[in-house]
Formats: sequence, C-alpha cells, structure tokens
Amino acid sequence: MNPSAVHLLDLPDEMIINIFNKLSNADVLNSILGANRQLDRLARDTTPVDDLDFDLIYQMIHLSYVSLNKLHILKSTIEYYNDTTQMNLNTNTYTRLFSVCQRLTHLTIKGKHLRYYSLLPEYALPLTMCSSSTIVKLYVNVRTIDDCLRLLDGRFNQMKILNVIIDSIDTPLLNIDSQYILPNLTKFFFSVCNSTEEYDNVIVPLLRRMTNLETLVLFLLIENRPKFIDGVHLHQEILIHMPRLKKFIFNITTIDDVVHINYWLKKDDIEETMIFNDGLPYFQCRVDIFKNGIGRCRLCSIPFIESF
Repeated sequence: MNPSAVHLLDLPDEMIINIFNKLSNADVLNSILGANRQLDRLARDTTPVDDLDFDLIYQMIHLSYVSLNKLHILKSTIEYYNDTTQMNLNTNTYTRLFSVCQRLTHLTIKGKHLRYYSLLPEYALPLTMCSSSTIVKLYVNVRTIDDCLRLLDGRFNQMKILNVIIDSIDTPLLNIDSQYILPNLTKFFFSVCNSTEEYDNVIVPLLRRMTNLETLVLFLLIENRPKFIDGVHLHQEILIHMPRLKKFIFNITTIDDVVHINYWLKKDDIEETMIFNDGLPYFQCRVDIFKNGIGRCRLCSIPFIESF
C-alpha cells in the first residue's frame, strides 16, 4: 500500500478510535457525524453523551437520529431562571429535540431536575417545548408537583409508562381537580425525595386519575398527618380506583407531626415499637413511638424496589 494514498477508512477501528481520543468530543461530533456509516458508529461508541452540551446533542440527533425511537440523556438539566436568555436557550433546545425526533417513543432524562425557579405563571413549562404524541415511556426528574402535573396534562397523550422522581411537593399552582383521567398510563413510578404535607390534597387525587394502571410504585415521606397511612386507607382511597392493578410496590412513611429531618431515619429515643403484617408475607407495618410522643409509621411491601 502506498503510504501517501492511505485513507482514514483504510485504518483499523482501533487506530481510528485512538485518533478520536486525541480530539475533543465537540470536534469528533462536528467533524465526523454524517460523513460515513463506519465513522458514525465509531464516533458514537467513543463519545459519551453525558459529557456533551445540548447543542451538540441536538446536532448529533439532527444528523443521525431522525428515526430514533429511544434516547437517554445523562447528567442533563432543563433549568429555568429569571434570566430570559437562559430560559430561551433551554426552551429552544427541547423544542428542537421534539421536532427532530418525531418517532421518539422512549425518553430518559437523568441527572439534575427538569425544573424552573420562578413562581410566575409565564415561566411555567411551555406546552410547545415538551410535548409528543409518540412517547410511550418517559423517565425524568422534576423539581415540583406542578412539573409532574404538566407531564400529565395531555402533552404526552400516548404515554404508557412514567417514572418520575420529584424533589418536593408543596401546594400546587395548578388545579388538580381540572385534570382529566389518564386512560393510557399503565405503569407509574412515583418517588418524592423530601417530606410533604400535601398527600391528601395532591397525591391521592393524582393517583385516582390513573384508572388503568397495572403497575404502581410509590416512595413517599408524609409529614404532619394525624392518621397514619395503613393498608385500609390505601385500599379504600386509592386501590379501589385501579381495578386493573396487578403489581403494587410501596414504601410509605408517615409522621404525625412537623419534625426535623433526622426523624425519618431516627433509631434512638424510641419508647415503643409495634410491627404488624396480619400474617401476610408481602408487606410490613412498623409503628415507632418516640419518648416525646411523636409517632412514625412505615408501611412497605416486601421487598421494596426503587424502580421497574
């Protein structure tokens, strides 16, 4: 072979990968994607998506993934500040994402929260930014219950599986009573990172909209509720509204007062502990009474898993 006539494609894959490793991720994607099928494959295999900014992700999608039906975005954030420039940047990025990936059915956005910081209505998540009639599975982290309600307001009208982790639940700005039934949703994973006093006002009405659920996973920390959440409550207030439910996995802790964060895992200063399972092997109810009179009840399925 004439050394002066050697083409990049004549090199073995290992040598091409070594060349790519000498370049930045941005240079690889901007220079290589769309040029050749072999180089496309090597560029995608050697360039971690979680290290890219959204403009580069968009370029990669636009060049090679118009027919994409599954997408994972790691270590990403949609953040809304009072800064209009930052808002427009994030809005445009996701507008382009959904406009290009018109066949997208599975979307996972992990890392930081899908969130906004302003409480002003005009800074709410725009319908035109996050909407799809093709997505059936969505995994996402959000900051508030309003963000979650927006995901369930019809903009993803074919969604069957939703896995959502919420940072906190306070009194929502949106009217839950006006939300419609979710007939297509069959699997719902719902985890709240911080304690909430809005269980009866927010979570119960939300779950009652999911009449066709087959799988439900709940991880909740409920604060300042005089009555503990028990099996009778779950059946009468939630489960009877889900006639098709086949799998229910849960870990629900209730504390009957406003407490310091330590109380959720506190093991000392307990005066009395009672454990109930009614002879059933698949769930356990543990009630701890602290010396100051505060009560904590943990109701969980056995085993409890964090996702499905």
